[in-house]
Amino acid sequence: MVGAKLPSCRQVLSRLFHEIRENQLTVRESASVIVEEMFLFWRKARIPTRAKVKCVGAVVKLYDNWRALQKKKNRESDTKRPELFVQSLENLFDIAASDALQRIPLEEDRLFLIAQRKPGREGSMTGVDLKVARKEKRSRERWEREENRKRKYLEDKESSSK
Repeated sequence: MVGAKLPSCRQVLSRLFHEIRENQLTVRESASVIVEEMFLFWRKARIPTRAKVKCVGAVVKLYDNWRALQKKKNRESDTKRPELFVQSLENLFDIAASDALQRIPLEEDRLFLIAQRKPGREGSMTGVDLKVARKEKRSRERWEREENRKRKYLEDKESSSK
């Protein structure tokens, strides 16, 4: 999966077929590999995701829907279902946490998720937000300094009590 958008259902199915056919993995093993790849995109977009088990289940469900349509493709009774499935392939394969919009701190990231959920997955990711990256780095350094201070204090306290 590549690009500046979150993965679509078509991309997920395509990767699933590749893993099954080329790497000879089972559907569940393939789904697990794909979910790990998807997590990279979702982390890059700073969007919290569901648990891996739930995401793997969603990939397997998408595959099962495709298989059910393949079995019924020669029947004429169910004419609208395949069209709906094909249309939905270009939509986002959504593995966001149920409370993702509340948990995302930046408004820009929230708007990106909302745009990606629209039909056709509007919007795209750009490069790293340097301003936010600097803030996070400063925060992490501050936290590390504080932890070092606490550790040294406890070490000094232990050595002085001996």
